[in-house]
Amino acid sequence: MKKIWEELEQMIMERYHISGQEWVQVDLSARGKIHTTIVSDSHISKEEIQHLVSSKINESQEEYSIGYIDIYSLEKAAEYNITKTAKKSGYASWSDALYANETEISSASHMQIISFYSYKGGVGRTIALIQTAYNLAKVGKRVLLMDLDIEAPSLHNIFSKQVNHPVNGVKYGIIEYLYRKIVQLQHDVAIEHTFCSLELQNIPGEIYLIPALKKMSKDYIYQMEKLQTLQVQEQKTFKDIFDYIRTVLNIDTVMVDTRAGFNKWGSLSLLTLSDQVIFVAFANSENIEGLNLAFELFRNVGKMRYAVAMSKVVPSEEGMAKARVLFSDLHIPQEQLIPIYYKEEIALNSQYPITEPNISEAYATLSEYILNNERIDRNRQFLANGIKQQMLRNLFQADKKLVSLISVRRFQFQKASSILKYTYSEELYGLKSEMRNDLERIGQVWAAVPTYIFIGINHESDYESLLSERWENPEEAGIKLMEAIIANSEAKEKNIIPKGKKTISEVLGCLKTTLTPKDILIIHDNDTSTDLNHYDVISNLKIIVSISEKMLERNAPQVIENIQNLIGKFNQETPSIQFKFLVQAAAFDKYQELFTGLKGNVLDVSIEEDDIRRFLMLNFNPTTLKPYQEYSKKLQLVPNEREMVIRLDDDFIAASELNETIGLVLGIRQDAGVYSPSVIEYLYDRFLEQPQLKYDYILDMLKTIAEQELQQPNNTYSDRLIPFDKLQTTLDTKHLHQKGGNP
Repeated sequence: MKKIWEELEQMIMERYHISGQEWVQVDLSARGKIHTTIVSDSHISKEEIQHLVSSKINESQEEYSIGYIDIYSLEKAAEYNITKTAKKSGYASWSDALYANETEISSASHMQIISFYSYKGGVGRTIALIQTAYNLAKVGKRVLLMDLDIEAPSLHNIFSKQVNHPVNGVKYGIIEYLYRKIVQLQHDVAIEHTFCSLELQNIPGEIYLIPALKKMSKDYIYQMEKLQTLQVQEQKTFKDIFDYIRTVLNIDTVMVDTRAGFNKWGSLSLLTLSDQVIFVAFANSENIEGLNLAFELFRNVGKMRYAVAMSKVVPSEEGMAKARVLFSDLHIPQEQLIPIYYKEEIALNSQYPITEPNISEAYATLSEYILNNERIDRNRQFLANGIKQQMLRNLFQADKKLVSLISVRRFQFQKASSILKYTYSEELYGLKSEMRNDLERIGQVWAAVPTYIFIGINHESDYESLLSERWENPEEAGIKLMEAIIANSEAKEKNIIPKGKKTISEVLGCLKTTLTPKDILIIHDNDTSTDLNHYDVISNLKIIVSISEKMLERNAPQVIENIQNLIGKFNQETPSIQFKFLVQAAAFDKYQELFTGLKGNVLDVSIEEDDIRRFLMLNFNPTTLKPYQEYSKKLQLVPNEREMVIRLDDDFIAASELNETIGLVLGIRQDAGVYSPSVIEYLYDRFLEQPQLKYDYILDMLKTIAEQELQQPNNTYSDRLIPFDKLQTTLDTKHLHQKGGNP
């Protein structure tokens, strides 16, 4: 049985006696549109062909629609070089997009191919493309910029020095390359003649450029007009280009500057070539209206991976509020806007990319979104080989491990806050007597100065009754309290202050330390007098005292008065000696009025996003995660320029490695298909909403979900081990039970 396009070709040829050099080609597009091209000197009207195609469609049981109908004479066909093309080119036009199709189109290349598109010009699209490419190159990515803003190209001017370099420049741009290859059928045109390197310094990645042209001329206009035909819209032409640059240049990401509005070149880059699109919009109503139509057409052809970046957002609460209002008018599943902040330096600059860090930060969110999409794809590939079930079975450690909270560590070592209010005892995990060296500036040098920390949590010891008594001499009482806590300490350094000292001066004398040359870490440029063989400093001493509810019940006003005296006498007058206090939230709230005079010294234990990451990482089975970590190392990922090292129990881990692993287990974003908040951000928000949540519950919940996933896998979340919908449902159920008073 012949297909509908074969039947139509035969019918047209027989009806109009098409023969010899004349020909007919009927194509069916990926969206079900029937396109007809006729080359004949016979008198054939479009109306007749339209009626013929319409009749054939009505006879068919399939849902087809009429596409374009092009009729050329033999002379015009020769002039325009109209020839038969390969069937089923895969090209999708804006007219194809008028009808919905639920099948997602994927790129033929293994690279990320991202079009930057705007409905209106002048929104900062091209600069966003350049600066985002620079951010990607800073973390080691190899990026290629392609200028398909054919009617108003600019990249050849912005990078004219590189484009016109006598040795390393380009011979011709993409338009002349396509014209020579498609129209003139030249076989010696080479892709390597179309690109150049931007040769950026001091970054691990690389940016290449394929400009639209080398120099504006009448020839360019002529070639551009000749290429406004179906031939250039064959995806194979660009597939050859992409295959070459992927193989030869090892490109990670192609970023296409796309013509604004609805036109043929825009449909080529957005609907056919790209696997992702960044819609760049200025926050006004004109852009919103056009973008909403573009979204609809984009979804109709099965393109589902796109995001909106709002440009020229004023970096203020008012500016963000305005952008959010207009963003809410967009018909897009994206939950949050991606801001591109307005900076005067960008508007006034004439050379790109701008390498200053504050400019890079204006495009940080957009760059991170693109990098995260790459991470999501990597995770899908890693989990596609059947390893997911095996990892879920052995994902967690046998015993729960606690983590030292950042806010507790901050309280322990900083000099600002003197009272820590906590809820659960497990929040104080990691708080212990210890000695460590802190970097401090002393005169003209920076040195590693010893800091001694002693914790008093034994409520049966002498110091509890001492804090409840009335003091005639706070200085002497404070030293007695200090001696009692140090004496009860398990720390090996507890002999640093011999008993019997009665004054702060005597205590400071005991804390005097002589630094050796290895303790002097940094010497000020102007310092010429420092004797590196003999440098005396005062070590820091921190006494952390737990205030029990029993102690407050005995004599709360006196206890709090003594706390105030200790802070005033020691912390404020002698910064080297600090008294700090732990108070459970229930006891603090009970005596809140008495604590009013100390409210500026109070720090609440809080959960931070990095606390959640570290806690989860501690409780994951390292053996289970080892294959993924080896897989990540093979990718030779370059960390961000401000890479941080995070303390994990008694070990340290790079922030990038920790985030990679957490992203595999929980997912990078809540919805991998659109720009949305991170899963860690979601968990953090739930801790803020429900302060009664404990780590125990979160860990038990994840273990339960892992078991559920083994029984009933959710293939929607193919980029992670723990699906977000089950995580969200479980937490919502917990929240409802708590609101209803149930356990």
